[in-house]
Amino acid sequence: MQDPYLIWQLEHQHEILLKIVSDENSQSKENDNKWTVREIICHLGAYQEHFSKRIDNILLQDNPKFDRYKADDDPNFSVWKEKVFADIISHYFAHREKLNNFLSTLNKDQLNRTANHPLYGDMKMTDWIQFFILHENHHIFSIFRSIKVN
Repeated sequence: MQDPYLIWQLEHQHEILLKIVSDENSQSKENDNKWTVREIICHLGAYQEHFSKRIDNILLQDNPKFDRYKADDDPNFSVWKEKVFADIISHYFAHREKLNNFLSTLNKDQLNRTANHPLYGDMKMTDWIQFFILHENHHIFSIFRSIKVN
């Protein structure tokens, strides 16, 4: 992958969690948010694994069609919620490193492969990566708000 900004975001944007979240404040919850900080991180972990499977499908199939991801319908989200906080963070960061290493091996043709999102239509692999980053960033902001409001 050639885009230095995308690479930086994938490698580093999630690291802010280590600075702002602790086991003690992970039960914080903003009034309008249905999840605690801990549950948001579990969602990010489950979604990251789901995203990795989507990447595999994009590489193996011609323009696969994906349904919208719904965390509450993902059995893996429940698995994540059963982990202790330290394991949630450890697993999340370890999987991210594997994901980053894999994405760094993709060539231009692979990055131009597409998949169909039900709302956004056909998107190139690079668009899916950006979508993943924006999704994570949105939730990191929710975590920040939840911690600062409480």
